[in-house]
This record gives sequence, structure tokens and C-alpha cells, in this order.
Amino acid sequence: MPKDNQTPSDEGTRAAVTTMPGGMTDEQRGEAHETAINEITALAATHNIQDVARSFITGALQRGETPSLAVFRGIARANLPEDVPLRNTDIGLTQQEQRQFSVIRLAAAMRDGASQDQVRAAAFEIEACQAAAEQQTNPGRGMYSLPSDLMRSWNDFEFDGYRSADLRVRAPMATTGNPNVQDTDHLAARFIDNLRNRMVLGQLGITMLPGLDGNVEIPGGDTNIAAAWLAAEDADAAESVASFRKVELAIKDVAVYTDLTRRMLIQSTIAIEQYVRNQIVEAMAQAIDLAGFYGSGAAGVPEGIANTAGIGAVEFAADTPTRSEIIDMRTAIASTNRLGSPVFVGNSAMAGDLMKQTVDAGSGRFLMTGEGRLDIGNTYVETNQITDGDIFAGVFSDMFLGMWGSLELDRSTEAKFLSGGLRLRAIQSVDTALARVGSFVLGQNLVP
Repeated sequence: MPKDNQTPSDEGTRAAVTTMPGGMTDEQRGEAHETAINEITALAATHNIQDVARSFITGALQRGETPSLAVFRGIARANLPEDVPLRNTDIGLTQQEQRQFSVIRLAAAMRDGASQDQVRAAAFEIEACQAAAEQQTNPGRGMYSLPSDLMRSWNDFEFDGYRSADLRVRAPMATTGNPNVQDTDHLAARFIDNLRNRMVLGQLGITMLPGLDGNVEIPGGDTNIAAAWLAAEDADAAESVASFRKVELAIKDVAVYTDLTRRMLIQSTIAIEQYVRNQIVEAMAQAIDLAGFYGSGAAGVPEGIANTAGIGAVEFAADTPTRSEIIDMRTAIASTNRLGSPVFVGNSAMAGDLMKQTVDAGSGRFLMTGEGRLDIGNTYVETNQITDGDIFAGVFSDMFLGMWGSLELDRSTEAKFLSGGLRLRAIQSVDTALARVGSFVLGQNLVP
């Protein structure tokens, strides 16, 4: 029966709204609302940023919205030091235990046909990886999760009584067919610092967000908010409407591999340990760089600068740009009120063309000097990740690289079966996104 002052049609309409397929009932909305607030409060308490959480929750409630945990994760990440993860996944390794962990010993034990001695020798590494997997939200099945403690001391290790810090000169390895071990003077301790040093994007100043937990949403923009002068003491400020967009970082997995010969696994040394760790970092840096510039945003690949909607575009009249076209690229960024000097990025062929391209007929000046400085004053960074004919310009601190979890190792014996070796595969969860699309521009000759 309908209640007082309610018609049968009103009752039917209300019931239909409550039970609409795919929608949420009032009770479900209330539960989701309460869960979000509890999870945000708990995350804030973990990092002692309760004031930030209260302000965020209050603002959402005043707008009539359910507070978003994904958005708060982005806010929390921005309020924490880079080396503090959103969720602590350490397993409690001491500094000495971190140094004693050997990737090459673990790889030898992972090989099909590994001897009992090799498995026993890697007992500590296997146990540590098992403990690390228990700390991960979604560890890969059949993979070995490296402890997050280890990732903070990636290049501070010891092997048979020798410390990695003792490797100061290039020394040929005992196995043939492999490059020499690189000098480690320039290597940092943490994995993320090594990755930043090897990545072109890292050298350009990309903002790295390690230690993420779940998908992250960060408010981003296309332009800065403009200022306005007041016409009188009691006059209202003119409203400035900035263009905002939601920056999303979602887990995507990058896999790299390095091949280890049977002799490398049997006659392991500190030099081989260093070589394997360097190979993992180098390959991962190249994969992330390429995706950061040209990633499709589909099929598990991050969305790169070139495929992000809204970035600036300058079309070159020829394969090599003119001085005016270079200036147009810088102007495209400056016109969005982005302060700071953009950096230009292109490949070696473009660098050579710019050094040969004269500014005009009589001055004897060229578009670029041999020191990587453009005639207009901006820096040019050279990398062969960039396609022929393309030049990127940007303020790269407005680009995010998010990282989740720790490095996971897996093995494939098929690729090196006949020689008794091992293909070691490393997987890391990452994603890239632009915080501000107006900070980037792509210049290219679109005419074939």
C-alpha cells in the first residue's frame, strides 16, 4: 500500500530508481562512502598526515561527493619523501643481509637442472623472496619478488668477501662474448636512483612516484590560473577558470631480460653480479624511455607524450626545422603560462642536422652548438629513442613515472636450453602520465 501523500505511481518510480540495474542502492552508497573514508583515514594515519586527510574528506563532503581513495593516494604520494612508499613492504633485512643477497645465486637456483648445492647456496635468497611475495598485493605466480629492502641498496652488495664499492675500473669478465663490466663510480645505491640515472627521462627531470599502492588519480591541468587586479578596495576578483583534467596512473608491467650462460652461473663472481644488475636496469630504462615518448596507451603500454591528447604541435616545413619553427615550439609552451625553460629532445641525426643548419645567410651562426645548446638558448638532449625527424620540447618535471611493488624475477630455459644457460626476466609495474599537457610540444615534418 502507498504511504500517506504518496501515489502508487510515485511508489513504483522510487522502487525502480532504487533497484536500477548497474546502480547502487542507498545502503550500498552509504557503505561505499564509509569504506572510502575509513581507508583514507587509515592511510593518512600510517604516514601521520591526518590533517591532509581531514581537509580532503571535508572538501569532498561539501561538494556532495564520496571521497576518492585513488585521488587521496596521489595527494599522499605528493606529501611524502620519494623513498617512503605508500605501503611498507619491507621484510626487515639488515644492511648486511641486503649486501649478501645475490641475484646471480638466485638465478642459478632457478635454472632447470640446478644442483642441490646451487639450491642450498641460494636458500637465503629464496626465503627472502618468499617473504617479499607475502608482502605484495598481487605477486606474480611462479615469480621471485625481490624484497623492497634490497631495492634501496641495489648497487651496494658483496660477493665472496668483495664489496661492489671495490669495483672501480673496467675489468674483462672470464666468459667470452659478453661486454666488460661498467665502472661503478657513478652508480647510486638505490634501484630507483640507478634507473633515473640511466633513463633519458630521468635526466630530464621527470617526477618519479615510487612505492605506489593501487591506482592513483592526481588533479592535473592544461594551463595555470591567471591573476587579476582589483578595480577598487571592495571589488571582487575576476574569476579565473583553469582547465583541469584527471591524471591517472594505473599498473602496467614492463618486462626485460638478460641471458646468462652456463659458465656465468657456475663460475659466478662479483663482476658478473654487477653485470646482471646493470643489464636489468639498462634494459628497463630503455623500455620506459621509449614508452614515455611514444607509448600507445593501449595493450598494456603506458601513454607517451606523442599520444597524449592536448599537447602542443608544430609542423616543420622540412626534415630539419628552421630557427622560427624552434621558436614556435618554445612559444607553444610559454603561451600556456608555464614558467621554466623547456628542454628539447631529439636523436643523433637531428643533432647533426641542427649543427649544420645555418641561422641565416651571413652571420655564420648555426641552430645548435656542439655542446648541445640551441641558438635560442635552450638545452638539446640527444637520444636515439626519438624517431627521425621528431623533436620533443617540454618541462619534464610535469611528467609522472609511477612505480608499484618491487622487481620480480622469472626464468625461461627454452631460449638457452641447448647451451645449458638461462634467460632471466625481470618485471616491474610502472606507468607514465602528464600532469600538465600544455608543458609539452612535438615538432615534426608530417609531409613524406
